[in-house]
Amino acid sequence: MDQIDTKQMDLLERLARVDGPIETQTETANRISDPNFVRTNRETRLWLSHNGDLRAMHEIAVEDYVTSRHAILDLGILRTGLALAAQSIEKFLKSYLLASGLTIGETRQHSHRIVDLLEKAHERTGQDHLLDYSGFCENLQKWYNSRYPDSNDPALRWMRNAVPEFDRFVCFLEEHIPLPTDIEHLKFGGGDLGHSWSSIFVRLFGDTFSQHRAALLSENGALITRIAEFETRFLSDRLAAGLPATTLRESREHSQRVEAIINEFQNDAQQADAADRDQADS
Repeated sequence: MDQIDTKQMDLLERLARVDGPIETQTETANRISDPNFVRTNRETRLWLSHNGDLRAMHEIAVEDYVTSRHAILDLGILRTGLALAAQSIEKFLKSYLLASGLTIGETRQHSHRIVDLLEKAHERTGQDHLLDYSGFCENLQKWYNSRYPDSNDPALRWMRNAVPEFDRFVCFLEEHIPLPTDIEHLKFGGGDLGHSWSSIFVRLFGDTFSQHRAALLSENGALITRIAEFETRFLSDRLAAGLPATTLRESREHSQRVEAIINEFQNDAQQADAADRDQADS
């Protein structure tokens, strides 16, 4: 092995000793070898592989939610923002139905009829609190129709004061979507790197969703008043994944540790080179 390869190997060995963003190497080894982790991880991977339509529908629902809030609250684009709010709830409710065992083809039978979707979700899950939002869902249908110039329910009638109930409903749906017991950790932990189930809770704390945090929290009492509770769940439930999501702070601190190792290696290499030159000159 030549000198360059020896130096590269030295750097790799040093980096291999650096602990991860949230755990030491020993803690990670103990966690992933625990029989409960192995069982849950196996069940989760199997469930994820069989529920691609549900995951895709949920992902779009969350993206519509984030985008609708931004359009309404930050841009003042009410017509588009409120129509997106309706589409978001439609997709959240279709996610409910998919999680309860319906196929994506069966959910299409309800088209864009949000009240029908709500009633079907209640029928499938027995969650009575869903019906607390019946009146809101009737308004959602009007919001969706407000996209058209001949609508009798223009978006300007609803304004931004409708957003708090929208937020409460989405928070309820995200918390109570009927996932299997062994899979429920996904709601707050998100699975590998937070990308297996990118709920609004995961997007609040995961480092790869840092741009969404401000958009989600803006004037959002449903999240702000429970932020500590949601963070506790995120920090705990993420550990059910083989590659847990990290917070932005954890990622930055880990990057700083890695950078310190690289800087130390470079300084040692420079000193070794200088010593070699001095020896050659003597």
